[in-house]
Amino acid sequence: MSKIIPKVLKFSLWVLVIILFEGVCFRFAEDYANFRLQLAWGDLNSSSSQSLSLPLDHFTKKPKGDLSLQNLQSRILEENEYSKSILSFGRPVRDHFLTFKQNAVNPLEKFDYRNLENNESYVGDVIFPGLKRVATESDVGNNFARRRGDTLEYARAILVYLHDTENGLSKNETKNLETTFSFLLERGIACVSIPFSSAKELERQILFLKSDYPLISKTVMVCGRKKSANHIMKILEKNDDLISLAILQDPSENNLLNSSRQSTWIFGLLTGPTIVDVSKGATFQMLKMVESARISNYLYQSKIGGVLRVVDPDDEDIIPAVTLPHILKCVEFYGALKIQKEKVLKLSVLVNDLNETELKTLSVLSNPESFLETELDKNVSKTTLFQNSFIETPIQTMNAEFDCEIVRLYRQEHKDDPELSTLSNRQIVLELGKKIEKMGDQYMDDFKSTDPKFYEFYQTLKLEESTQQ
Repeated sequence: MSKIIPKVLKFSLWVLVIILFEGVCFRFAEDYANFRLQLAWGDLNSSSSQSLSLPLDHFTKKPKGDLSLQNLQSRILEENEYSKSILSFGRPVRDHFLTFKQNAVNPLEKFDYRNLENNESYVGDVIFPGLKRVATESDVGNNFARRRGDTLEYARAILVYLHDTENGLSKNETKNLETTFSFLLERGIACVSIPFSSAKELERQILFLKSDYPLISKTVMVCGRKKSANHIMKILEKNDDLISLAILQDPSENNLLNSSRQSTWIFGLLTGPTIVDVSKGATFQMLKMVESARISNYLYQSKIGGVLRVVDPDDEDIIPAVTLPHILKCVEFYGALKIQKEKVLKLSVLVNDLNETELKTLSVLSNPESFLETELDKNVSKTTLFQNSFIETPIQTMNAEFDCEIVRLYRQEHKDDPELSTLSNRQIVLELGKKIEKMGDQYMDDFKSTDPKFYEFYQTLKLEESTQQ
């Protein structure tokens, strides 16, 4: 017994050291904080069906209960605590920003300013992050480049800060905003400060950026205080697909009538510990937007799509540092969705290139009687037929096996054809694989890169078929 106790204590000490070390890494190492977040929540485009619950900040329960003017103050405090906890992964980012701000001298010196305009709109002094890539055939097809191989300048997203046209920005505010812009530009986000005039003009400017400069504005984030926050809310009421993230600080007008589900991420900011100086109606509407922004099929958005923080009135940051981790995660989220959509689109194009006769071929092959007669003429046994032919098989799991993106997409593209239900995934993989091979190596390489699982399934089935012939 006397020998066991020291071993238990030593083991307990090591466990404690590991826990403390892990906590320190999560607190100070940005890469590790993001790694642990991914372990907890999965990929950025993962489903919100995750039900795991652990005593970690990542699994903090969302505020519950009815939202009303009567419980407004308590709900603000509840949302504030929730945001502190659920965004705890962003503390290393905030630390990096503080260090960056202390060392910043002429923060925008190395970045390029551009005036963007057409006959109807103008956005001046847009700051580009300097990211460049080589144009592809897809870029040429989308009129982003004249020829393949051209150099294209792009950004991961663009942040639009709206400043008051009447008062403008003070010298100190301008310096502070430049530092924040520089921090985001270093991470590939274009930035611009726009003098705010009206919701209609802002909407026209955003549409202009999206249509004429899509390489920097696939993800548009807009930040505004007081009057400008009011008008951002008006835009979201009318078109919540226009803006990916809205940072709203101290809105003062109760002008949002529609509280339906928002696809836009919302970061609400209230200055000071109370809401004495802020319209209760506007705050109530902003809280409803925060709550509805968390209604999503994606896990990340269902957790942090809508958050609210109470900030210190003495905070000198014109864009509070607490928003930075949220901004970066929003950019990552929409970047992941863009990749996913492009992949699905590419798969759709590739599958559609297999013309309509392919499904008819598969349907004929799935007819047990006609196909059996043909195969019997070739002296092939019924056992071989069952294992390797395209005959409909009575296996209950026929659609659970060989499941991959191409098969799911093929079924989706031909969902109105009743004969498709008679085909197993195995049959579709093998026959489509053969057709793709006939189309050439380039097509097969495209399918391999977009859906490696399909390629693996096909190679396995092809090998199995060749060994039985």
